[in-house]
Amino acid sequence: MLLSLSHISSEQLGIQYDAVVVGSGPSGLTFARAMHEARRRVLVLEAGPAKPKRPGPDEDVLPMQDIGLPRRLSPTYANQVGGGSSLWHGVMGPLDDEDFEVRPWIPHSGWPISQADLSSYIESLANRYQYTTDYFHVEQLPDHLRALLAALEFDQNILQNKLLIQATKPARFADDMEYIKRSEYVDLVSDSPVLELLGASTSAAVSSLRIGKLGGGTVDLNLRENCAVVLCGGAHQNPRLLLNSRSRHPAGLGNSEGLVGRFLGDHPMGNAFQLRLAATQRSGIYSEHLFKPGQKIRSGLRLKAGIAAETGMPNHAVFLRPAFAAGLDDRTERVKLSLLTLAARRAKVEDFLTLATNLNLARQVLAYKFAIPVRYDILDAFLVCEQTPNPESKVILSEDTDAFGYRVPAVDWQVNSFDVESVERFYSVVAGAIDPSFARPIWTPREAPWAARFSSAAHHLGTCRMANSPKFGVVNENLRLFEATNVYVADGSVFPTTGNTNPTVVASALAQRLAKHLTEKI
Repeated sequence: MLLSLSHISSEQLGIQYDAVVVGSGPSGLTFARAMHEARRRVLVLEAGPAKPKRPGPDEDVLPMQDIGLPRRLSPTYANQVGGGSSLWHGVMGPLDDEDFEVRPWIPHSGWPISQADLSSYIESLANRYQYTTDYFHVEQLPDHLRALLAALEFDQNILQNKLLIQATKPARFADDMEYIKRSEYVDLVSDSPVLELLGASTSAAVSSLRIGKLGGGTVDLNLRENCAVVLCGGAHQNPRLLLNSRSRHPAGLGNSEGLVGRFLGDHPMGNAFQLRLAATQRSGIYSEHLFKPGQKIRSGLRLKAGIAAETGMPNHAVFLRPAFAAGLDDRTERVKLSLLTLAARRAKVEDFLTLATNLNLARQVLAYKFAIPVRYDILDAFLVCEQTPNPESKVILSEDTDAFGYRVPAVDWQVNSFDVESVERFYSVVAGAIDPSFARPIWTPREAPWAARFSSAAHHLGTCRMANSPKFGVVNENLRLFEATNVYVADGSVFPTTGNTNPTVVASALAQRLAKHLTEKI
């Protein structure tokens, strides 16, 4: 059911729950639903409002500062019921097998779990997210879709297809409010920012949460013994909460090795080069292909695992999208980024003017949005990079404080030189795998340096990374904080590496896996 913060004033409220979830985005509400199905009591605390509203700098109860590289995309997060799903375009896919592996040429790589540990959970989420897991694998595609893939000629000893599915109506987790209203097992309180995790000096468990009241002041929610605290606030807010939890840990809870907030990752993205085809093509699968009602499929290209190892390359993916004008067009690219977040902000008049007067942009938007098969002889190479783990890309605490007197997070997003330089090498390998009689470059990363072009994908990852040891991460393979017996993190902030895929499905699979782990313990 839906509760108000006044209910939390009761010291008895917290002892009803088997778990308290901080954050109501896809991971938090996936966890809550799984616990509901297991008939376990869960309280979800959301810092933002219940009804979506357009974010603004003066409206955010948990403000942040950006002190790193420009994101070139705004907004990149949403504090509200449903969290980041309000910004999401519904693009889905699993990580690749090698994303989980230790790759010697990529420092700090490797997960303490494998793809196989998540596959059953990804399968179980298919109905919720509207995807078909078979369609993530080329060998399982029906013949007519494999035939469409053949329209793009490349050396299959070097490159392989990267398949993604997109729901035409993405899951918006704010819609879960209706089932929560009726649930006997899940309660949700909005406008309730969790400010600090508290515990007795004699215990390694968190025993209460300090919550801010929007009218001013705070209230403490006492927990029953062994109640799990599950952080699903994302890679910016989870470090903010842990680093501000200093009652027993001067450096912050879970931060004895100084790793909380480190390794902030994303997927630097943008057009990296352009190709002209020798002959006009008409194949939607490399842009968008509506293969069943409500589901589109698209294919990119990535290096085969052996080639990535041989060349020492991250796991980048490139999507060769139809274009209708040759050459660099930074204004059009800026408008595309602006349109990506249109649902979460006020539209600019200039966006619509550019769309109405730019035939290239209008045709690209129509092909993307409505999966219209188009004829084209130019390809924009849209690159989605794996950002390799970088401890200097981080979330720290500013000296500035929020309305409750707690220090606000400062986001210092950094992309290292290895990642930037890898783009030109990646282009060379991809271009070498495409026969020049099929396509030739119009412009390359040499003419348009990547460092000046990429933007954030709003995929914030890695700041509470998973590891086998507290020397290398913040949580263990079961997502429990190494330094607390009942605190877990279950969202993209636990990713040790980013891969090249929207993280929503994998993060939700991790949350579902944690729910199963905890229901077996409770």
